[in-house]
Amino acid sequence: MLKCARMYTRLEPQGGSQPIPTGKRPIFGWPVFSLSRGEPITAVAATTGSAFSAGSVERPPGSEGADAAGSCSLQLVVGVDIREETTVVVSIPADGSSRTIGEFDIRYGYTLQPFRLELSARDAEAIFDYGVQLELTKGDGPLHFLLGAGSGAWSGPVPQDALASLTLVAADHPATPTGSGMQQVICARDSLARLVRSTAGVQPFGWMDGAVLDGAWCLLQAEEAAEVTRKHLRLFTGKDGSLSYEDARSRSRAGEYAGIEYTLPVAAFARLDPRLPAVDAAVDFWLARADADGLITDEEFVSAEGCYTVGYPLAVVGSARRDRRLLQLSQAQFLLRWKLLHTEQTLQLRAHSRPIEVYRGWARAYAWFMLGLAHAMPFLEEFSSSSDMCSMLETLTQRTIETRCNATGLWSCFIDESELPVDTSGSAGIAAAMALAYRAGILGEAASESAAAAGQSLCRHISQDGLLGGVAQSNRGGEALQRSSYRVFSQMGSGLAAQLFGSAALEVSH
Repeated sequence: MLKCARMYTRLEPQGGSQPIPTGKRPIFGWPVFSLSRGEPITAVAATTGSAFSAGSVERPPGSEGADAAGSCSLQLVVGVDIREETTVVVSIPADGSSRTIGEFDIRYGYTLQPFRLELSARDAEAIFDYGVQLELTKGDGPLHFLLGAGSGAWSGPVPQDALASLTLVAADHPATPTGSGMQQVICARDSLARLVRSTAGVQPFGWMDGAVLDGAWCLLQAEEAAEVTRKHLRLFTGKDGSLSYEDARSRSRAGEYAGIEYTLPVAAFARLDPRLPAVDAAVDFWLARADADGLITDEEFVSAEGCYTVGYPLAVVGSARRDRRLLQLSQAQFLLRWKLLHTEQTLQLRAHSRPIEVYRGWARAYAWFMLGLAHAMPFLEEFSSSSDMCSMLETLTQRTIETRCNATGLWSCFIDESELPVDTSGSAGIAAAMALAYRAGILGEAASESAAAAGQSLCRHISQDGLLGGVAQSNRGGEALQRSSYRVFSQMGSGLAAQLFGSAALEVSH
């Protein structure tokens, strides 16, 4: 019998040193190792011959009936942005030969994203005895994976080893496989809370990390959420408080916002202090990007993301500063985007000057528009009656209630195409918006019930360490990847789920 009391057990790579591409750097400058075509690397446990069992890991209440056989995984975590589809073959070298045990299918991985390969107990034991070999067989590479957290990381309920590559994870199955509906909700909520309190919940600066910070403010007490926000802020700013981070392509940025998707964390920062340098920089950015009508966009297109990443933080900052101009700009983001992106049939993610991918009916487009409205409207109450915004949210809510899949309790990646696989992140975002709006008195019981049902269904997709599985990958792979069955783990998705599970609407029993 294999025995190991730790949830995470790290392996040490032998080799794997390749230069980072010019103009890029690993997230936060943390240490990485590299994997190149034709240059397989091996990794060994710090102490060979150790015994390992996923079954010996402490589990949350209500999960005692889980099958431990498939609950151990080998993990890789992306350290530098990947812009291609890649395959990493995993084998165990033993007695002069090797035995392939699986492969990582990594498509367009973003920094800090974990990928996990499920292992049998036999394979986990063999890794301890002989080590493991990784070989890049598809993709140009080199790929750069995170060795572990570095400067700026903090201890939390989920250990820092959760951010390390070549780590054996001894609790990969859902946190709540058994128990009553309410027990499942409690266990899932606890797992999400542990993640958002920890460095393991951090995401790349912008909309991804902003979703996690919003999850913290929804799920945790205000004092604790503020402390989590301060820790994130320190990672993304220099000693003088000015911005310093890596953008979505792992390029170093300083003192500027790289686009409208990067300003979502400002909503959380403004809750700490609406006069922070990072908040001042955001206000300057928004005012400089606003056109004659007040629409704030990047140059290429108008997007639904802007409702969540611009309209909502503008409302928070405008309310905190008592600045009517910012409040007017906030409301304009929703009104103008509604005219450009909404049709009688559906909502599309983008509007372009020329016809290219528009992601019609994409679940996360609905999530971004609805979350932006649900979060912003309470901050705009004193400024406007918001009747138009209420109408928008009611229309989107009715459409999503009608398209939610009864069999799964969730939404397909494109909500009007029920034959497509579910996207748990879009589903979590849609349901969170309903729950938040119900709690604010904006939406009625139907929204609360739909959100609660979705939350119950999401429980089985949440791992013990709080990662949301079943997430449609970042849309850099285009609509074809979104429509495929390819799904991933994502802390961003966990942040959206935390926003939902932090709502009183989940107390409704189904």
